[in-house]
Amino acid sequence: MSKLPISVIAAIYNNEDVLDRCLASCHDIVDEIIVVHDGTCTDRSIEIAKKYTDKIKITNERIGLGCINRVVALEMTTNDWVLSLDADEFLSDEFRENLDKLI
Repeated sequence: MSKLPISVIAAIYNNEDVLDRCLASCHDIVDEIIVVHDGTCTDRSIEIAKKYTDKIKITNERIGLGCINRVVALEMTTNDWVLSLDADEFLSDEFRENLDKLI
């Protein structure tokens, strides 16, 4: 399957334990991945995100509200279609196989 014109956005905070599974589930089927980290990163989350994207923003200070960081990520997108994922979410095989039908 070729990459679909979809931007995946993820607003995260120190999610090294689940982030790899999240980004690995979508990186090969979407056009871009944007990660916004809420404040200073104290784990390997940024290192993990860099395996999948160079579109990473770290906010100056921790806000604690994912909805605000999703807006930051949305402003960085280049596609009409956007899929918002939390770091502990991932795309199932069935979803991956049918994503092109949704758009």
